[in-house]
Amino acid sequence: MPKVVTDFNRKFFRWYFASATQPTALQSRGVALKLYADTLFSAVLCHAVLKDISYGGAGVLVPASAQLPEQLLLVYAGKHKLKAKVVYRRQISDKLSFLGLRWLPGKEQYVLQLLRTLSKKAYRKQLEEISEQHEATPAPAKIN
Repeated sequence: MPKVVTDFNRKFFRWYFASATQPTALQSRGVALKLYADTLFSAVLCHAVLKDISYGGAGVLVPASAQLPEQLLLVYAGKHKLKAKVVYRRQISDKLSFLGLRWLPGKEQYVLQLLRTLSKKAYRKQLEEISEQHEATPAPAKIN
């Protein structure tokens, strides 16, 4: 199962792509994205790392130096494109900022497609972590 955290203050369940035990600034896991301005012709504003996602929005890490508008186009794998509004900004370190994004209304079927795709990716990441932990754990000694 994907890692789903129940937070009673949230309207929707959230899938996480990072470890809860490691500080955000040190995490190396997540899903690579590109952020564009929400205009007809736009170049990539910056690359981002998706840290969590839900039906209502997402959390991403971006370079602290990136000057980002309030509305963005989020692109995953060149085919999943969603418009979002920045509702939260937090400086993580001198190099990173965390953005809380809310999906703009009207493209709910695309949100569901992206959730379906990324929940599988979250599942794989969780299996990798379990596999790594299992390999690092020594086998118990046999007792006769």
